[in-house]
Amino acid sequence: ALAAASYSTIFPALERTLICSDGIRLATKQWRSSEKTTTYDEESKPPIVSSTTVELEQEGNSRRRILCLHGWLDNADSFHLLGPALGSDKCGQFEVVALDFPGHGRSSHKSKDGPTQVLFEYVFYVAEAVRQLGWDNPTERFTLIGHSMGGGVAIAYAAAFPERVDKLVLIESLGPLAKNAKDSSKHIRHSCQTRMKSNKALFSQVLGSDVLSATKKARIYPNIAKAVDVRMATAKQFEQCISKEAAYALVTRATTPVNGDGEAVIFCHDPRLNWPSIQYSTTEQVESLISDIECPVCCIQADNGWPIPESQIKRALSLLKPTLHKKLPGSHHLHADPDSFDEILVCVQQFLSN
Repeated sequence: ALAAASYSTIFPALERTLICSDGIRLATKQWRSSEKTTTYDEESKPPIVSSTTVELEQEGNSRRRILCLHGWLDNADSFHLLGPALGSDKCGQFEVVALDFPGHGRSSHKSKDGPTQVLFEYVFYVAEAVRQLGWDNPTERFTLIGHSMGGGVAIAYAAAFPERVDKLVLIESLGPLAKNAKDSSKHIRHSCQTRMKSNKALFSQVLGSDVLSATKKARIYPNIAKAVDVRMATAKQFEQCISKEAAYALVTRATTPVNGDGEAVIFCHDPRLNWPSIQYSTTEQVESLISDIECPVCCIQADNGWPIPESQIKRALSLLKPTLHKKLPGSHHLHADPDSFDEILVCVQQFLSN
């Protein structure tokens, strides 16, 4: 078997950009078995893909399709090990695509009047990606793999479009975050106040401008190594840990150079992702979504993962009824960590092969 760190080197990804119907540019990484792939350096632009060109490329394609969805403030490189491993010939005939959600990684940001932290807004972009990739053939289905927040999005998509999804893999996720319905007014107030206060600092004062001016105020890191250290320290604040390899993969895709400042970088995610949402789901809504899932489910948890009350775990598992449920060594990003990745791969392969 290949060492985990070797997959992304031996099976590099094809970078593609999908143009959504609302103008958002979704960056993606794609791995295919039995096919030479192309990589692009930081200064080159990934090819723009229309649904027509994708449909032509997909003719005669018998590969099983997998769509990977990352967590909050992460990006497609959350799957820097799992993507190329599943896309290699050793794992069978798979086509694997990992998205950058809007405001994350290399995808574009929402406009200043667009919602940024309403979870189910991301379901729309999953549906757009499926259409642009040509995966919306009614006779074919694909597998969804979601990590953390991406697992919540995957559950919502699988519930809303059950005819599209054949299998669902949830990594460190048991459903969308639920809030008490009695606190709805408090959440709305907090969101509105934060948005009004922060918009003045984030947006250009030029009338009608949609351009974020946050880059002028963003913290500058002297080099990638320092940004990686900060990413690792952030995980510790949430009583989690992330390996240097995983942090480096995520940070490399999440930063951009500061012009004329040597090796200095800034994070390029949409700063509004840190705002509180104006709308959360209730427990009843989340459980209703889970009950509408029709495909087999695999649940993978880390033994040192995100802290969830045991009662909530038992309730979620009773509703998800996973075909395969594993608790594996590691922390919240166990799928991106070379030390814990191998067991994740075996688990996912086992689930997909059944």
